[in-house]
Amino acid sequence: MGARAATLLAKRGLAVTVLSTERFEPYNRVKLTPLLAGAVQFGEIVTPGFDDPEQDLRLLTGMRAKSIDRAQRFVTTADGQIWPYEKLIIATGSRAFIPGVPGRDLPGVFTFRSAEDASALMARSISARRVVVIGGGLLGLEAARGMQQRQAQVTVVEHENRLMPRQLDEEGGALLAEKILELGVTL
Repeated sequence: MGARAATLLAKRGLAVTVLSTERFEPYNRVKLTPLLAGAVQFGEIVTPGFDDPEQDLRLLTGMRAKSIDRAQRFVTTADGQIWPYEKLIIATGSRAFIPGVPGRDLPGVFTFRSAEDASALMARSISARRVVVIGGGLLGLEAARGMQQRQAQVTVVEHENRLMPRQLDEEGGALLAEKILELGVTL
């Protein structure tokens, strides 16, 4: 949403600087699943508007904000640079939940929340023939389907008694499980 806010403000004639921790251009996170599955290329999911020369919109990637001085109105980045502002939008996104299980920090364990995550999973899919996805929520199921479409044998592990426990009741979860099994994903 930060990228969308930035492009809308720039279209209204405001000077906007976006400091992004990611090394990629802003993109539509909803389309990470088709990216992982190989149905689209990264250029197809990029947020439009950042390359318009008629707008005063600057994107700086790989820039982590370290502190904000609200009284003096500036942001200091991890590399020590100081960025003054008139108005500040904080759009930090979210992080993948990683359960506190032993081995979660070993090589071969990935999250699926960002373009960098999708890139790592695509690279891993070249050699991974069997994949276990922890989490039967929406993103877990999307990651499972994406890796399956890359020819991996996929098993989904969900600690609740049904898939998508936050969105579906038991009957809905059971119906979804039937469909997922029909696709060839093990639950």
